[in-house]
Amino acid sequence: MGSKEMTKDDEKVERIASLAAYFMQARSAVSSEAIHTRFYPSLSGDSFNKAFSRDRADLAICGLVLKKCGSGDSHALWKVDEETSYADSTALSPTDAFAFALACQPLLHTEGFPLSTDLDFALKKIYNYFDSEAASFASGHKDSREERVLRTSMASGKAFEMEYEDAKGQVSTRVVAPYGTFSFRERLYVVGPQVERDGTVVLDSVRTYRFERILKAKLTSIAFEVPRDFNISDHRKPPFQMGEPVCEGRFDVPEAARAEVLKAGARLADGQGELVAAVSSLEDAAAWAISVGARPTAPEELVTAWRKQLEGAVRNG
Repeated sequence: MGSKEMTKDDEKVERIASLAAYFMQARSAVSSEAIHTRFYPSLSGDSFNKAFSRDRADLAICGLVLKKCGSGDSHALWKVDEETSYADSTALSPTDAFAFALACQPLLHTEGFPLSTDLDFALKKIYNYFDSEAASFASGHKDSREERVLRTSMASGKAFEMEYEDAKGQVSTRVVAPYGTFSFRERLYVVGPQVERDGTVVLDSVRTYRFERILKAKLTSIAFEVPRDFNISDHRKPPFQMGEPVCEGRFDVPEAARAEVLKAGARLADGQGELVAAVSSLEDAAAWAISVGARPTAPEELVTAWRKQLEGAVRNG
């Protein structure tokens, strides 16, 4: 069977990825002539300039900024603007590494993805910088069954069945389609809806699950697709909002912390300093309030948990 013909969008994605890889590996500035010959051989000079300009804008959106750095042989020279493109050095935890692997895993098995071999090699190089726990995420030698099921589920597009223990200690069984994952404070979270046995997505059932609370997991044959409009960023929340709500919390938030708390997707009741948010764990909510300088005002059990943690901090301080 012949290979599937690439669309214009496919060609553009491949070209952008190739440009990014080429410039990140370049040891010196690259001339426009070399770029034209390598990536746009069929275009005229004017068409090349327009296409390369559009592609530079797309690269910038992806975080790789190219800048003109002079001329050579009457042709412009281009290189990566390292100051605006590359983040400062930072530490990546084993949990972050696992989340990154899960996010990239489907690409490794996507038919027609032109850089799957390069991606696999790059992931293995990254994991070599981590300790044995992080390396196991790539090698699979120490993976738990739940980790393997989750990775396979996301890579194959098949939902998985799990036994899940919520913040109140209640255990339930459900079938979930993992739309995405993210890590937060050394913990991994899975985002997705519940699905019926016939593949129907349960309405308004998208939830964020703490991975460590998955007691058992097994793959099913129920296929799912991630919606085009799904954005994992919409589901990043503070730890006290992960899981089924146990109450509605109210917090008095100082002005300096309001911008941060609004990122939780909660709302300020009066448009000013009172935050109203669903709470899934009283202890996590109390700890979060202390960390940002907020003060819980209701319900009473949340206020009590906050006071206990403050008293504990003072005793141990």
